[in-house]
Amino acid sequence: MNKAVFALLGSLWLAFVALGTVASPAYAVIYDLSADFSFTNNPNGVWAYEYNGSPLPAQNPVVGPGNPYLIVPANNTMFAPGNNMYVHAPMVFKAAVNGGAVSGSTNNHFLQDDIIIHTPNLDLPLLMNWTAPGNGVIDFTGSIWYAHATVSRINTVSASLNSSLLGNATISPTSHGSRNNAWQVSGTGLTVNSGDKLVFSLQKAQGQQFGSLNGIAIRVNYTPADAAPVPLPAAAYLFGAGLVGLVGFARRLV
Repeated sequence: MNKAVFALLGSLWLAFVALGTVASPAYAVIYDLSADFSFTNNPNGVWAYEYNGSPLPAQNPVVGPGNPYLIVPANNTMFAPGNNMYVHAPMVFKAAVNGGAVSGSTNNHFLQDDIIIHTPNLDLPLLMNWTAPGNGVIDFTGSIWYAHATVSRINTVSASLNSSLLGNATISPTSHGSRNNAWQVSGTGLTVNSGDKLVFSLQKAQGQQFGSLNGIAIRVNYTPADAAPVPLPAAAYLFGAGLVGLVGFARRLV
């Protein structure tokens, strides 16, 4: 086989490999509330924790007197209207320890790196928002459970995509009262446009004097609309057939 044929075969093979790379399927970008949690920024990319129309600011928390439920925030950071964990609700933080390390709690209430929220003490919701970074499709899962072992209170929660309700539930010690019995909500193949919001709303139930602690987990798989696979399988087959033909031709020249 002469050098010219070798060079031609090599060039065609590289083109075929490159073509296969272009035509490979796109993969989703994964957004996870816990894994993406920022200790300084809110909004943090696509995530935002909002109360009364504004993002909650970052705080270095202190625990006021009389609070029997001392959850240690990871990195000594929380998002709340103020820095006192006893009086400043709502709050959003990541647990630094398992629930079993906290007086009155167990690992069934939360685990290290779980996102914990305290619902507002006023009749307003805390909004945990994911905002679509562009046009595309999402699959998502969400879980919410009661995590305030030392008190018995009731919360109402919901999930929606823009104005479309996806599900709602009551969260209390007897309704989704542990990590193992969390309220689950999910969606598959949901079309989103840039700026669309997946919103989890959490607030104290009507008639409750105070809010309470809940665990929350959200995971979103986002596939951008412009990352769809390039439809070139026919061209790939033609390249393959051409390679086979050239191999046969090269053999006749040997």
